Amino acid sequence: MSLVVQLLGLDMELQQLVAATVNTFDKNVGDIKVSIALQDDNTVLGEDVKKKVCQIIGLKQSSHDLFSLFTCNSNGEILQRVRDTDHIFCPVKGLVLRKWCFTQKQESEVIKNDGMACHLVFSEAENDIKSERLVPNKEQEQKLEEYLEPGFTLEEQYVYVCQSMKDYFSIRVDNCTMSLKSEEEFTPLSLSEQLVSVMLSSEGVVVATGQHAVIIPLFCVRSWSINTVSSLIQYKYKSSADQDVTLSLGSNQFRYLHAGTMEAIKDFRLVSVMLSSEGVVVATGQHAVIIPLFCVRSWSINTVSSLIQYKYKSSADQDVTLSLGSNQFRYLHAGTMEAIKDFRVSTKF
Repeated sequence: MSLVVQLLGLDMELQQLVAATVNTFDKNVGDIKVSIALQDDNTVLGEDVKKKVCQIIGLKQSSHDLFSLFTCNSNGEILQRVRDTDHIFCPVKGLVLRKWCFTQKQESEVIKNDGMACHLVFSEAENDIKSERLVPNKEQEQKLEEYLEPGFTLEEQYVYVCQSMKDYFSIRVDNCTMSLKSEEEFTPLSLSEQLVSVMLSSEGVVVATGQHAVIIPLFCVRSWSINTVSSLIQYKYKSSADQDVTLSLGSNQFRYLHAGTMEAIKDFRLVSVMLSSEGVVVATGQHAVIIPLFCVRSWSINTVSSLIQYKYKSSADQDVTLSLGSNQFRYLHAGTMEAIKDFRVSTKF
């Protein structure tokens, strides 16, 4: 009798497991199939799926945060990032494990210490080169060919070359509809006439229309939101003319763009500032915003928000406002006063 009860208990336990299928960019590995415990609401936790997949492919525990699960459609387009706390409805399929990183420092540390993590990042980078999402120059192309020598592939070096390419630490979404709405006007761009590509990174949002580009640095973004009914993501920002503008992007990948915005903003907000008589340098860890003092038109502080703001002319001859929030804003203000004074003295003839 006790044996029968034990077997029935085992059978009940097995019935609470469901199969999940996950893909990667590694062309030598097929579908990864894992069994995951079913939750009471007939879903599985994103954390359980990711942990199981990472263990099966041999990733170190310390490398798990570099990767994330995503849902895809039949065309391979990423629809949504699956967070650890997300519940996934059954059947669990159409998932892909790929890197989720906007900073060179984090990625370089992981691939240096984890061979499998390096291989997955390399596989994704190689796919980006083949699909022309990344376009190397002649020198970079030559190095990549050398590092792909049959029988002697240098995956880590291959990744380092890709890291130096434009848009490597970006996500891209094509075929978006776009409209711009300012305080004074509304200019829609027709779905049939104007489809745009969007590149998102810790530097900002770049919307390419084919002939022109709308560039929104992250420090100009005031807020962002999504509209699940219309499949939109909207950014509210200050334009070069100091107007409040709303950029609306329509795409079935709007949730993916939203997740990317959250991650990019998080990385961008933690910056270091260097101030001297030469100018202001804001380092984000991967990139830097450099403002020579001769470009600064004015500056001010906001004691309520603990901000210092610089208004300056960009390299594109646009009026830009840079806002820096810190409990040391008065220190930066005093330094600016002194730096400007020294700069003006040094430029007198």
